[in-house]
Amino acid sequence: MKQEDGSWKYRKEDGTMAASEWITHLNRRYYLNADEIMCTGLSMVNGKLYYFESWGGAGYKGWKKVGGAWYYLNEDGSVKTNEWFVHDKRTYHVDENGVMSTGLQKIDGTLYYFESWGGAGFQGWKKVGGTWYYLNEDGSLRTNQWFVHDKRTYHVDADGVMSTGWQTIDGVDYYFESWGGMRVNAWAAKGSDWYYMDSNGTPKGEGWLLYDKNWYYLRQDGKMMHSEWLWYDNNWYYLQSWGGMYKSQWVTIKGATYYFRSWGGIYKNGWQEVDGKTYYFRSWGGIYKDTYIDGYYVDKNGVRRNSKNICVAIDAGHQRRGNSEKEPIGPGSSTYKAKVASGTCGVATGINEYELNLAVSLKVRDILEERGYDVYMIRETHDVNISNSERAKLAVQNGADILVRVHANGDSNQSVYGALTMAPSSRNTYLSGDVVSKSQKLSQKMIAAFCKDTGAKNRDVIYTDSMSGINWSTIPVTIIELGFMSNPSEDRLMATEDYRNKMAQGIADGIDAYYE
Repeated sequence: MKQEDGSWKYRKEDGTMAASEWITHLNRRYYLNADEIMCTGLSMVNGKLYYFESWGGAGYKGWKKVGGAWYYLNEDGSVKTNEWFVHDKRTYHVDENGVMSTGLQKIDGTLYYFESWGGAGFQGWKKVGGTWYYLNEDGSLRTNQWFVHDKRTYHVDADGVMSTGWQTIDGVDYYFESWGGMRVNAWAAKGSDWYYMDSNGTPKGEGWLLYDKNWYYLRQDGKMMHSEWLWYDNNWYYLQSWGGMYKSQWVTIKGATYYFRSWGGIYKNGWQEVDGKTYYFRSWGGIYKDTYIDGYYVDKNGVRRNSKNICVAIDAGHQRRGNSEKEPIGPGSSTYKAKVASGTCGVATGINEYELNLAVSLKVRDILEERGYDVYMIRETHDVNISNSERAKLAVQNGADILVRVHANGDSNQSVYGALTMAPSSRNTYLSGDVVSKSQKLSQKMIAAFCKDTGAKNRDVIYTDSMSGINWSTIPVTIIELGFMSNPSEDRLMATEDYRNKMAQGIADGIDAYYE
């Protein structure tokens, strides 16, 4: 009987209303509560939970979604509660209220994971809410244990969470990748410090480590040394900013230059040969530079020079700005010329003569020093103001034995090319006979060697007494004209690094020939 409020009651054959009892009507079972009202939905009957359809019947077996939650109904309509069971070959669990378990659930002290549709039993890794867990075959979570999966070692904490990053486990530090695997035989950073994780996954202790063909040193606490010196087995080593040991190389540290041997230790305490050159190493390893040791001169690079006790003055002709003021062309002369000109310019390259002259002169200096000569450079920059007479005087004042003046030529006829030297004639009244004859010899040896080394056309020696650059010298002197910057081809050739090296070689060989 349907009531005004929409509920139902049942009148039995004897005319009484059913209450607190089961009845069967048209092969369906119903339950009327103490208020004689037909039960619908979830209802407690004699301490047991049942589900009744909206029309009152019970007895549906299987899953039933009620108010967003899933319940499993037995054949009599009762709700399974607080139990495990298998349905369609899948394992499920329902709690004490009969609600199907989903997600992470703790059951009898053990953590389990259930899919959104309720099933348990997936074995392997499972990501839940951004966190990874490992499930056993029964759906339980592995907790607080180590295990190997796909040949990688993993760890999960007491909550089953996969360990990542740095973790201290049983008092030992480990590092786990973002995907969980324990890092082994590789580096791991903690802040600004680096550690090497060994085959057991723990930081390697104090000592040397060979990794990827480089040597590293680890402190007692496992931290990698870097950017610092190490005193080990009576020798000094240096660990670079990235940790690797210097070896088989020169290194300048805080202004001092050291050589690190093939095994990493530095040379110290005396003379040592490196790559065919000899250096003097201090007791603490740095080399001496630009000084005399044991009667030998070591140059600005620290290389010992087996001195010939010969000083060559090299004058790179001209300068950036000429000086048109006049000076005599020689001591006591009534003939005057400009003190110094800025020189010519390359017709094809636009290179200034004073630039070419200095570039070649610096190369000559380096070659001569390698051969044991002392070298005095009249100028090493373009921004000077030194007249021709002053250049000759500077050479003598600085102990030079000969003066080589490096120039390049120019001519109104662009087809003219080749190299030449200039020397005083035998009639020169400004120089002594000895200086004249030696200057002529120097010029002859110079042009012969220069043209041999460069392949330049030999325009021979020009003997002249009108050059301030010659007449003011009181030591043997020559002017070498490298080539004609007015000739496009020769101008381009003299601009190349390879030909400049050849020109410098030729000048140095000319000086050697002079002293043979």
